[in-house]
Amino acid sequence: MAGSITISSITLDSDNNFSIKSNTGSTILSANGTGLITGIANGSTIISAQLTTPTITGDATINGMTVGKGGGAVATNTAVGNGALNANTTGANNTAVGYLAGYTNSTGVNNVAVGGEALRLNTTDYCTAVGYRALLNNSTGARNSAFGHYAGNGNTTGGYNTLLGLMLVNQPQRVHITQYWAIKHLIPTPQPLKTQQ
Repeated sequence: MAGSITISSITLDSDNNFSIKSNTGSTILSANGTGLITGIANGSTIISAQLTTPTITGDATINGMTVGKGGGAVATNTAVGNGALNANTTGANNTAVGYLAGYTNSTGVNNVAVGGEALRLNTTDYCTAVGYRALLNNSTGARNSAFGHYAGNGNTTGGYNTLLGLMLVNQPQRVHITQYWAIKHLIPTPQPLKTQQ
């Protein structure tokens, strides 16, 4: 059959050198322990490639999503999601996961934003927001923690707050609360306890 090659041997030695030879004894493909791959046809090298561990400088885009350190490329930051930590310049020890999470943070430190638009307008320190739009409008209120869909969304400048629950402190009249904690019960109408008989 014209154009076909019969393989006679495949070898891998202790130095991780690999080769495939034809029935005529010619090397068809070889790779050495350093990652150099060579393809040979009719006695001539047709391909040669050096495989190395990739080094990516700057944030990467994988399937349309940004993965890296965010704006400022601060070594202690982690940004995953389009626009995550976008405006960061010198803020350190921040983690933002989700679309526009931590978007306007520039110098704020030690913040955690997990969820789409969590801590989106934040510019301060020591805040944790977990949930879609959690602490979305928080700008200068430091040391806040909010957990839940829209939790703390209405807070802008109040600090030292702990919020747990769906849409808790979402109303515009509560935008400057300080040293507040709340847990919102997710059942709309509390049910009385039933005793067993």
